[in-house]
Amino acid sequence: MPRLLNIFLSALLFLLGAGAQAQTAPVNFASGRTGLAIQSLGAACFSFDVSADTLPCNPAFVAMQQEQSFRANIFGDNNISHLNDTVALVQGTGQQSNVQNLFSSRSNSQFDTRIEAAYLNHDFGLSYEPFGVSYLSSFRNPALPQITLFASVENSVRLQLASFASASDVYLGVQIRYLDRQIIASRFFLTDLLAEGGSSLVKAQEQQYYFLEPGIVYAPKSDFWNPQVTFNFINWGAHVNSIAATDPSPEAHLGFSVSPEIGWGRWGWALDTTWSQNIINASDALTVGSFYQMGILKAFGSVSTTSSGAGFSVLYDRLNLGLSYTTIAERIDADNSVSEQRVFFLLGAEL
Repeated sequence: MPRLLNIFLSALLFLLGAGAQAQTAPVNFASGRTGLAIQSLGAACFSFDVSADTLPCNPAFVAMQQEQSFRANIFGDNNISHLNDTVALVQGTGQQSNVQNLFSSRSNSQFDTRIEAAYLNHDFGLSYEPFGVSYLSSFRNPALPQITLFASVENSVRLQLASFASASDVYLGVQIRYLDRQIIASRFFLTDLLAEGGSSLVKAQEQQYYFLEPGIVYAPKSDFWNPQVTFNFINWGAHVNSIAATDPSPEAHLGFSVSPEIGWGRWGWALDTTWSQNIINASDALTVGSFYQMGILKAFGSVSTTSSGAGFSVLYDRLNLGLSYTTIAERIDADNSVSEQRVFFLLGAEL
């Protein structure tokens, strides 16, 4: 019996080790999930009823909306100069000049940009993203550069439905999300890419995803603390054309928050706990986030073992302006990660 147990444990460790060596897209890249709230609050955005861009992270918060609104915005970061080259590469129209622009610096790089519009009231929220681009490249061995590349051009639709439960302090919601994208997930040597026929190394594949993502909020009435217990299950659904390196993994988020009225505004604090196969250490599952809302100003911040972020948004005369600074370590495989400081901007309108 001990011999069989040793064999079983050895086999299990081998399989886990093999899986850990596999090329893997960063979590937010794989799920197609980004925005000012995600970048500033991290996983804590699932525990707050404050939105930074369009729809709330947790669909159950839709039932707490008091007014209807229409929102549209453009979201991007400081590496947006890669946009045209990335789109050309993914759509198969890239030239040698596009390859040189992306890889000539031989340094790690990543960026996101999105265009999105959404309608929101106390029953449902609907958003449409006609254009989104994500890019990440990681270089190894400067003498003979080996590149890990993830790049996608996508569009998506999100429908959030929410209502009260039988008790007035329990809110239920669900998000139905469709994601369609052309995506590159490849690892190659730069010399091979520049050789004749090298374009086949960066040929994009088509993917479609259909997600069902439920959420629950328990918000007992309180005169001061305004406590909330939240649960959200994301990235669960079906797909067409699976790519192991980029398929999003289901995640469960359990959070607790308070948001008392302090001074001239509302100050919220939240702790989010994440369950996912991407969690390696127990400490990686925890995210602490905070926001302060005062009039037209919202400030956000979050800290976890893998990322930290801080940002703000200002809604002035229907114009919504936002800025976020994020430091994040993106894990690519067992011994390779990309750590970068990124500045995000949001320019939008709310009617």
